[in-house]
Amino acid sequence: MVMTVMGGGLIGNGSSSVGNSMTLASANRYDDKHLLSNEVMEKSASPMKSTYNTDCPPSSKPAMANRLLDWFSVVMADAKHRRQHPKPIGHFPIPCQSEVRWMFGHLDSDSDGRISLSELYGLEHDQNEPCLKPFLDSCDTDGDIFVSGMEWCGCFAKAERPCAAVRRRSPLEVAPACDSRGYYRSTQCHRGLGLCWCVDPHGVEFAGTRTRGTKPDCDTIVNKISNGGLKTNSVDLDDDEDGGTDSTQDLEGSADQPLDF
Repeated sequence: MVMTVMGGGLIGNGSSSVGNSMTLASANRYDDKHLLSNEVMEKSASPMKSTYNTDCPPSSKPAMANRLLDWFSVVMADAKHRRQHPKPIGHFPIPCQSEVRWMFGHLDSDSDGRISLSELYGLEHDQNEPCLKPFLDSCDTDGDIFVSGMEWCGCFAKAERPCAAVRRRSPLEVAPACDSRGYYRSTQCHRGLGLCWCVDPHGVEFAGTRTRGTKPDCDTIVNKISNGGLKTNSVDLDDDEDGGTDSTQDLEGSADQPLDF
């Protein structure tokens, strides 16, 4: 299996071609996208054990889970554009998010229903992401050097999608507008500045869409961009596999409030 890993941090650029490699963003920056392309090396490794330390304490786990979850959705969308549909084999709890299940199947190259050390090697061995290996090692809760579907989903049980994660720690007046799945709605605004703009589901702004005093027609803009063949590292919202585990209500943010200038 060939997969790309991080040279300067995991997550891809929102305006880049889907043919490029996807990587994970720098800490706590869901909109800082970079593209790198290192081949995964299949290499034996020692059994998994906890490698959390002072630089990567257990408290770093939630942020890493959020970042990986966002990256998984980028890789999944890229593969779907290229008509690659790995079928995850394993036992998953019902609440397990679609991109988490999909990535399990993507990593499980021999389709034996578990992820081995060699299958994880290319993902976790990145000198620029020192907290990634401790996080992945912690997923192997029974210490058998394999990660099962249940263990994999358990690692991301509390992970939040990008907009939901940012919204939870933002003041209401600048809170982003999220859809029912925790991704960014296409129209975002900053009431204090009187600005609105269009974004993809990961919060990456579309260039040239900023307006002052009025809201741009972001749905039309996004459709034109999509029809024009410009690919973005966005989630296919019409092909969701979560099966109704998320709320049906969108979360209002600053873009839903009147623009009073």
